[in-house]
Amino acid sequence: MRWTLRRELDTHSRIIAEQTARSLQAVDLVLRHIAGQRHTGARADLHIFLREQVIGLVQVEQLLLFDAQGKLMASSSAAESARPAARRVGRAAVSARCKHWPR
Repeated sequence: MRWTLRRELDTHSRIIAEQTARSLQAVDLVLRHIAGQRHTGARADLHIFLREQVIGLVQVEQLLLFDAQGKLMASSSAAESARPAARRVGRAAVSARCKHWPR
């Protein structure tokens, strides 16, 4: 009985870990794609671009793009937040604000 329960818990843990890894990989791919793009257009164009990139990422609430100084350049959300959520010295940074999952 105990052995069966332990085996089931191990199986469920592995399944959850694999699903989590796949979810994070999807977000990472989008963030890498965005970071690799060179945008010279208007700020509104960046907003539209980020909004398009977040489509289909159910685990992401918002994408944020920061300049090298940590200043928010664009957001996928209509209500842009000026809080610096990511900083990298000397380069622009892209950050994803994940949804809060119910516990």
